[in-house]
Amino acid sequence: MRRIYVLWVFVKHMWLVSPSLFTDPFDFAERWLKVEYFNPPQWLFWVLLVAGISVAIYLTYRELNKSHSVAWEVYDNLSKAFRDLTYATDEKQRAEIHAHIEEERGKLPDRELDTMINLFLNAEAERARFGLSPYSDDAQYVLSLHNERMRNYLSMKYGSREYGRADNALS
Repeated sequence: MRRIYVLWVFVKHMWLVSPSLFTDPFDFAERWLKVEYFNPPQWLFWVLLVAGISVAIYLTYRELNKSHSVAWEVYDNLSKAFRDLTYATDEKQRAEIHAHIEEERGKLPDRELDTMINLFLNAEAERARFGLSPYSDDAQYVLSLHNERMRNYLSMKYGSREYGRADNALS
């Protein structure tokens, strides 16, 4: 799954290589605009190709790094919100936590993650509706199951968490 995502992000940035494939824009200008230019040297193709691939690699790395950081930040915030929602006692507090969950959901648009969030919210709503204790084994099982599923999914899609990185360090 992660390899396909990396390949997709790289292909998305491959538009940067297109100038090397069209190194004779002068031909288009001569035909359509009636402007005369000299023929470009052959080495221009290779320079543009290497430059385009280099920039595509850099943009791919930057986008993957950013999505990695955002994904784990969202996971941390959702885990805390799920835990808080499990122990929330009044409806006002529950509504605030639901608003926070919706805010976090918007940071990382992902259909599979949305499905996991909805499953947890439905299970938690049923637990609260029936008045079951948040300290019960079933409530704790639901909380840990959903946290584990989210963690596994994010690890597969965005890569495992790197604790030594500066953006993950605790201040």
